[in-house]
Amino acid sequence: MTPITAAAAAALVMLVSLALPVTAAAEALSSPSPVAHSDTRTVPDKNTPAATGTVEVTVYDTADRLSADDSALMESQTTTIDFPQEVTRVAYLLFGSNDDNLNDTVRAHVETTDQSLISDNREKFAPGTLIIAIGLDPRRVGVYGGDDVLTAIDYYAKGREMGIQNPMKNVLRADGDPNFALAFLAGAKAAADPQAVAHDSGGKITGFLRRHFEWAIAIVVTAGALVWMTVSSFFTDRKHARKLRGDLARIRRDFTAVALDLDSIDIRAQQLSSPLATAEIRSQWETVKKQFATAHETLPTLDGLKPNSSLRAYFRNKETIESVVDATDKMTRAKKNIDTLFNLERGDAVTRISQLNELHGDITTAAMSAGENTLAEHFNAIDRRVLDLRDDPTGENFMDDYCGILADYSSAVDVSAKRQLHDLERSSTTRTTPSLYDSSWRPGYGYRDFVYYQQLRDWDAQLRAERLAREAERRSSSGSTTRGYSKGGFSGGGSSSSW
Repeated sequence: MTPITAAAAAALVMLVSLALPVTAAAEALSSPSPVAHSDTRTVPDKNTPAATGTVEVTVYDTADRLSADDSALMESQTTTIDFPQEVTRVAYLLFGSNDDNLNDTVRAHVETTDQSLISDNREKFAPGTLIIAIGLDPRRVGVYGGDDVLTAIDYYAKGREMGIQNPMKNVLRADGDPNFALAFLAGAKAAADPQAVAHDSGGKITGFLRRHFEWAIAIVVTAGALVWMTVSSFFTDRKHARKLRGDLARIRRDFTAVALDLDSIDIRAQQLSSPLATAEIRSQWETVKKQFATAHETLPTLDGLKPNSSLRAYFRNKETIESVVDATDKMTRAKKNIDTLFNLERGDAVTRISQLNELHGDITTAAMSAGENTLAEHFNAIDRRVLDLRDDPTGENFMDDYCGILADYSSAVDVSAKRQLHDLERSSTTRTTPSLYDSSWRPGYGYRDFVYYQQLRDWDAQLRAERLAREAERRSSSGSTTRGYSKGGFSGGGSSSSW
């Protein structure tokens, strides 16, 4: 164990021993955390109207996720809920795509789609109305209503907003596909139950002990983090150094062969003549050549590193090794890609058929994702051109036909992305098309903004994963709701939050 590790460990032991009495005292004076309320009221028979009279139920589903049975269940169960007498109508709204602020989507719905849910002066939600909404993209839940309804259910009392929304989230976050019907009903039942309140999880520790308890825990956690960081850094550095040693050995084996082949590859690059050999492609080739020339000059400076040299010696030369490895790997991939494009231009039947097969597979994926519509038919028409071209891979006009197909396919993919890849279209991040020296590069990338549909789907999936991670972090760090609207002129009551 290193001195730093030993010192940190000793500090941790000492701090734990100091913190334990404080912890014990705090626990002794604290009462158990409140238990979430469970509704134990007797539910009326589903064929019996609610005690306050029949409640009108509206189900609106743009996501097409509620079956006829779901709607029937929601209508029958809602009429059994013991709402305050102010509630005369319950509207369930399910949106497949919605604003980040769900409040704006609900407002747009009542202003344009179902104006019976808006007040006569169009400034608030209609009296007697309770609106429960779920948004799928991005994931949001919201509860809204006329002023009389929100007052009757005490919506803005401490803990009530999340007390109503949390039961919905619990259903939506359960394993398997979300049960939207049960989520809506959970929200409706919580709205009618004045005891459905979200409680703080903290106990009743006195202020003095709470401060000292938190102080002691903070020190313990800090010391533990120091120990962990020290140990983790040690093993991470050793693992990294072993990788550096293996990478350098590989580059030493391959570098000479790549260097000897450089002139012939450069000649091929200069002879590329089709529209696919864009100015950007040529610029990327020049960049790779310069990086490789620098690596050629740098590699001899690493001659002192032997297979039996210490890991520390490899780690000290980390940046130099990584730059040489990066330049050599890029040159290797660029060489392969230039060979492919050169062979495609010069009539190599095997290369042409291989590229057309890849393109056929990507178009098939795009067509299936488009569903049954004119866009899918357009994809299929392009695919037929690909198959026709594949039947005559050595034709005189092959490259002209191939470039024409890529241009038309690129336009169709762009339309499809706007319709289906929502995270990609909403993102302000500039997409970087794979370069000549990337393993995911394909002939045609950079020509007329062409990129495979699958590449766009991968980007969209990555952006979606990042967005969901941010939403999860937001949910875990805060239980707050969003009130208000992006534009003025409307002050309907209610709020929303992430799920």
